[in-house]
Amino acid sequence: MSLALKRMFPLMALIGVALVPAILPAQARRRDARTEIPAINARTTAGFNAGHPETMARAYAADAVVMPPNGPALRGAKAIADWWNGGWKAGVRNISLTTTEVNVEGNLATETGTYALDVPMMEGGAPMHDTGKYMVLWKRSPTAGWQLFRDIYNSDVPMPQMGEGMKGEGMKGEDMKHEMTMNDSVMIVVNPIKADRRADYEQWLKEFWNAGMQSGDASVKRRFMAAHVVTPSAANPDGTWPYVIVLHPYFSGEDYMISSLTRKLVAAADTTRLNGLLAGARAAPATVIMGRMKMEGMMMDGMKMK
Repeated sequence: MSLALKRMFPLMALIGVALVPAILPAQARRRDARTEIPAINARTTAGFNAGHPETMARAYAADAVVMPPNGPALRGAKAIADWWNGGWKAGVRNISLTTTEVNVEGNLATETGTYALDVPMMEGGAPMHDTGKYMVLWKRSPTAGWQLFRDIYNSDVPMPQMGEGMKGEGMKGEDMKHEMTMNDSVMIVVNPIKADRRADYEQWLKEFWNAGMQSGDASVKRRFMAAHVVTPSAANPDGTWPYVIVLHPYFSGEDYMISSLTRKLVAAADTTRLNGLLAGARAAPATVIMGRMKMEGMMMDGMKMK
């Protein structure tokens, strides 16, 4: 062995000894994150499901940001706490989180996973089961341990859309757009439909919507353009099917009465026939909810039954 190599051995050994403390903590952090993050998820979701939404909020860093779909980013502890409290008050239940992957780099960890939860459809009705995926950037604090730093998610459930027959002829996607803004007036109409008359209701809906979308009256057309039809995926406990029409925005002072709009849009013979389809399909009068859009806290503000 050469003299040069012999002289290098002490230096190589010193470098190796110096690297060991750096390697071991990094390996420990990776192990900790892969066990601690799923454990934090289990603890916080259990707290939320038990009626303590603040458990979820406390898992975030003070400078955290949540980026929910179809809404503005939520920045800071108070906004995130209000958001989770609003979700509980709005009826969100049975949240579960399943971690699929955790990658660690220093004091940051990236987690990807899937979620499931239940959200209410209507008073007394069956809840909707939502599933989706998420990505969270975690930050390790010397005192608090792993905390959520950036949180983004989206649903696997397709957005409800109007059926082909309800879109109208010659309408372009940009004509249908309306950006949600705070304090927009909103009307929600829930029609309980008999199980054996769903086809009649959907036929009425198709013809009524086509007539409105093809109207030469710009005021009538904009009311139909601002309406969104949600078809139910399951029946209510009483066997009826809740068909929902969301009028957003709702134009105060304009005519939304189905009877008068039908007379205006179709011939007299068709008016009688369409009114008969709707009346025969309904199991009870429609429930109408009036309110204003409130993005913060996942709720509509000032809702009242009409």
